[in-house]
Amino acid sequence: MTNDTEARAAYVKGLRMLAAALEAHPEVPLPADGTRLPMGWNLWGEDAREQMAATARAIPCTWAKKVRDGYDGSPAYFDLDGTLAGLRLKITAFRDAVCTRRVTGTREVAETVPDPAALAAVPRVEVTRTEDIVTWDCGSLLSPETAAAAPKSFGISEREGGG
Repeated sequence: MTNDTEARAAYVKGLRMLAAALEAHPEVPLPADGTRLPMGWNLWGEDAREQMAATARAIPCTWAKKVRDGYDGSPAYFDLDGTLAGLRLKITAFRDAVCTRRVTGTREVAETVPDPAALAAVPRVEVTRTEDIVTWDCGSLLSPETAAAAPKSFGISEREGGG
């Protein structure tokens, strides 16, 4: 694609072709995106708030607001969840990019933590464990296999994303 306009037109054309294929072939299962998982927009950058608002206004559905935790346990994302007919949608941005932080009070929080001096005194030991080394033999998905045809090994380990 040479520019954003051509890329957008090709994407929209692809969605229409996918919809036509799903209508013509009821034996084909629906994709996870939009059914079990929402089809999503991840909006990052300085204009995330404006992009989120424009996207939500353009899509004719009711949006539910949700703040969810990030990887460190703190609320890090702001989502708008919606449904367009049978299609689940989600618009996501970093919470700090679209929300305004307001301190509404304070509270004392007590924690029970390990004693750092006692932890420093505990010796560390090395242990060895056995783990499987795995490859996946996938064969051909687009043509029927014959008894004589050996499946192809792609050498993808579970750690490399083949699992």
